[in-house]
Amino acid sequence: MTTEPLPILLFPTLVQKLVIQEMDPFNQMDLSKCSIRCKNTVKSSCKNQWSAVIKIRNHINIKLYKKNDSSKYWNIIITDKNPSELPEVSPEFQEMTRIIQSDDEMSKMEETVSSHHDILKLHSIAMAFLEFGKHQNEIERVLKFLNTDLPKIEMVYLGIKDPVRNLTASEYKCLLENSSSIENIHIETEIENPDKLPVTLNVNMFSNYSRWVRLEDIHSLNCNALMLKCTLFKNDNVVEFVRFWLNGGNPGIREFIFQMENIDYEYIGRSLGAEARDPELVRTFTDYFGMEAKVFGGFDIRRESDQMLATIYLDVNCSCGSCLAFVVWKDLVYHFSPLCTALSIKELIKKYGSTGRLAELNPPANQI
Repeated sequence: MTTEPLPILLFPTLVQKLVIQEMDPFNQMDLSKCSIRCKNTVKSSCKNQWSAVIKIRNHINIKLYKKNDSSKYWNIIITDKNPSELPEVSPEFQEMTRIIQSDDEMSKMEETVSSHHDILKLHSIAMAFLEFGKHQNEIERVLKFLNTDLPKIEMVYLGIKDPVRNLTASEYKCLLENSSSIENIHIETEIENPDKLPVTLNVNMFSNYSRWVRLEDIHSLNCNALMLKCTLFKNDNVVEFVRFWLNGGNPGIREFIFQMENIDYEYIGRSLGAEARDPELVRTFTDYFGMEAKVFGGFDIRRESDQMLATIYLDVNCSCGSCLAFVVWKDLVYHFSPLCTALSIKELIKKYGSTGRLAELNPPANQI
């Protein structure tokens, strides 16, 4: 049986929009190539409908999904291999997968992402997994590309594998200079010789190897959330950081969680003259991934200049152990928890879809 072509451009504008929005992204892109009028119609109908996940590993994978439904993906695989050499795509996903063979994978990725954003007007890049292996010499190129006129990138996950190596000072500098479109950065590698490069990020940062981070670096940050694992900080460094905040420093900080050796919780509280709260007191907030986290007891301290209240506590949910948390309570509080590191970023995306914006919460007055 044959089907008649659908004269979509003869329909009323509202009907055109509804029909096009029901199409998958591949059909929308194919329709846009039919004529200039088709292209303009698709662009006006699809604005902010789609989000994307970019993965750079052994080959490049771009996943597209509707911003309100992360359960169904359409895959674009870019590879320099013959498609027959790739793992076979399951029959149920074949219509949702396109394989592009190119000897220049990076250029083809830039072209594909840019064209999809131009036509579909992507709502966001939910995640950019940059696990560089064979492409590890092109880190700076990728970071500069992500900082173009693409939509906001909710999370950049940066690691170097096959072979594993640290981020160079030049690459780290490039990251600092090209973070204006990024909301959150997860660094999975150490930094080589960062001494001459201050950490001047305006985004939330998660670092798994933080021996390179100094206290003066933290003083220059302008972000809402910070998580540092494997630091070289001492108890006196924590006291100095909190005093810096009490004197008006780090005005944007809402939550700071870090891992260090030999935490002397009582010493930190006494040194700051903080108010010890009943260990049985449990205060609840929603963390970065929308999960409820608990604050057990802790030490409360208030900043005189604006009466902002902060709590210092041991995070019992931390998967890596020996984590100290510093939380600033506000009418609107931004939160994340190191509990998220117990799962891989891939598992979190599978479970929650797009990371979304930082969770917001109005903490009940009786909890503060």
